[in-house]
Amino acid sequence: MKGNKRKAGANDKPVRVVCYMRVGTIEQLSPEAQREYLNSQMESRRKGEKHDADSDS
Repeated sequence: MKGNKRKAGANDKPVRVVCYMRVGTIEQLSPEAQREYLNSQMESRRKGEKHDADSDS
């Protein structure tokens, strides 16, 4: 009987929920983050670096 009471008490813990948001478009970024993103994109294109979207996979 005591074992059952302990197990029942363990199930009474509050549920934890984790939420996150993945940025899908540049409009969802803050103005500062938009500037940083665009600057990094321009620099990488000047250098001729390949992007994930450019890959054939």
